Amino acid sequence: MTASIDVQEHGPGRPIATTRLDTLQAGRAVAAFIVVLYHLNGSIFGKAKYFPDQIHPIFGAGHAGVEFFFVLSGFLMAWLYGHRLGRPEAVWPFLKKRFLRIYPVYWVVLTALIPMYFLIPGVGEGYETQPLSILTSYLLIPTPQDPILQVAWTLRFEIFFYLMFSALMAWPRLMLPVFGLWAAGAAAHLFFRPGFPLYFFFNPLILLFLFGAVAAGISRRGFPRPGLVAALGVLGFIGFMIGEVYFGFARNLCVMGYGLSATTAVAGLVRLEQAGRITVPRWLSYQGDMSYALYLVHFPVLSLGIKTVFAANLDRVFPQAVIAFFLVAACLLAAFALHELFERRLLLRSWRANVLTRRKFTG
Repeated sequence: MTASIDVQEHGPGRPIATTRLDTLQAGRAVAAFIVVLYHLNGSIFGKAKYFPDQIHPIFGAGHAGVEFFFVLSGFLMAWLYGHRLGRPEAVWPFLKKRFLRIYPVYWVVLTALIPMYFLIPGVGEGYETQPLSILTSYLLIPTPQDPILQVAWTLRFEIFFYLMFSALMAWPRLMLPVFGLWAAGAAAHLFFRPGFPLYFFFNPLILLFLFGAVAAGISRRGFPRPGLVAALGVLGFIGFMIGEVYFGFARNLCVMGYGLSATTAVAGLVRLEQAGRITVPRWLSYQGDMSYALYLVHFPVLSLGIKTVFAANLDRVFPQAVIAFFLVAACLLAAFALHELFERRLLLRSWRANVLTRRKFTG
């Protein structure tokens, strides 16, 4: 997910860019929330040892929030940094900003999580206490197994994409053909799945980054009827969620469907916002601000929360709907604390660094 980059380059309460793109912040908020519901629905409700009945089958497609995040990441790379292609001197500031955006907040959550695997026997799969697994998890190095913080598997793709994009910034003429071959390889893997590491480096999810970059180019040039385009994208996204859950759409078909629908929705929403035809409530935009924190903390909080519920026999006291509500509320509260106490300070530092970078590379 994730969704893990800024929609705009923030200042202390205000963005640097003239357009906040709050519609995309709202999209991040919704995407992160449906990922939370996806894990609540499949890892707690719908699981025999906790509650065998799901909250609702449609939440089984909540992983689509991850597909949205990938499209959004590609969009923002092209939107914020596309003008720096062919400027090798811009690569280091770009990578430094990406490092500050991804790693420190992730390290806070991972460091808080790891002791549990040493202190509580039987928790996890066994690899979580191995030094090599800990190291690769901290560095987000691809391995055949999930990182210790399982949702961080998406961050491995983010880091890989950032490295590829930085190479494109430095050597665009060389890398454009490479990107073409990369996309072709990812498309080929829609039809068969090789083993690791080939499947990581040519995963079909890579196409979603590229879809997002295309959406950025289209949005800059403009197009007619952006409202209709946005509506078709949103309806298409919902339609594929319904198709996956109720009609058994194939996984790769859904990946492409979510990706193309998100691309369409993002392009339309950005044009609508730029034209002043749509506004987003500040509270929803703020939820987008803390969506990365929510994405990182929600799975450990859900796991700890449900274990506490059963240890205290609260499942015999409260209805399942109340338990679900409080579990989600706990995720939001933990995300709020992480965002306010740590992430916002890092964003402010990144903003200050970005001001210096913009002054250096303007003109």
